[in-house]
Amino acid sequence: MGKSAKLFGRFIQAVIMAPIMLSKIAAKMNSQSPEKSNKTWRYLIIFGGLYIGTILFLSLQSILDGCWAIGLFLYVCFCGCTAKLRMNARNILGIPGHPVEDFVCSLILYPSVAMQLEMTMNSYKESQNVALHHLNGVISA
Repeated sequence: MGKSAKLFGRFIQAVIMAPIMLSKIAAKMNSQSPEKSNKTWRYLIIFGGLYIGTILFLSLQSILDGCWAIGLFLYVCFCGCTAKLRMNARNILGIPGHPVEDFVCSLILYPSVAMQLEMTMNSYKESQNVALHHLNGVISA
């Protein structure tokens, strides 16, 4: 399977699984230890609640008039949290950018932002592990 097909598959998966992906990323970014963080569920409550609330209230529009406004508000909050996570990743990695750019990207294509954050943070953690392993080899030699 080609790289483009795999990325497209990850994009489709991110449409549905974005809250889980973002929760794992937030837990990794905010954990003090290199081990697996157990705080993922805390972030999942926030991201998952906003995401499911968005779908719920937009679906309720057919029954209750005006529910779309609450759904839209929850979606904007979800995108704001996603943008904040992206801004934190930019600060950690030293990548230049603007908060408005992060918010607009999250608002329009949140699955791409989730994929980008996951791929970037995974490669960053791997490079840190390689550098730490190299440093340990130099010190012990």
